[in-house]
Amino acid sequence: MKKLVLAVAMGAVLAGCDKNTENKNVEAELQQTASNAVEVASVVAETETAVASTVATIENEENKDLKFAAQDGSEYTLSTTDNFKTATLKDHSGKSYALKEVITASGMRLESDEGVNISLKGDEGTVEIEKDKVISVKEVK
Repeated sequence: MKKLVLAVAMGAVLAGCDKNTENKNVEAELQQTASNAVEVASVVAETETAVASTVATIENEENKDLKFAAQDGSEYTLSTTDNFKTATLKDHSGKSYALKEVITASGMRLESDEGVNISLKGDEGTVEIEKDKVISVKEVK
């Protein structure tokens, strides 16, 4: 009988120990899950910041106003909202011309249906408002 009582008591103790071990395992898993959640939240926040920065950079690249000066002192402004697929050229008198991108071997060229154009390579280029009257320009930074 003593052996039976002793066996039952040991079983109860072992069962209690087993519950403590299970509780400790559950607590450890919960702590690890919480730690993982904090890490994920941090990565998400960093990603959101990087995406916002990239969007701002793209918007800045797409919306540009470039100013050019000719040797005679006349100024021209080339404005775009779509990274120079289209642009508006404003001459020294304030007149504006709607231009579209034209494929070139190098540099950039935009022209209107009426023949007004600007060709650029680096910070130098030419503007042609009137047919065969080409004006050399340099970007003003």
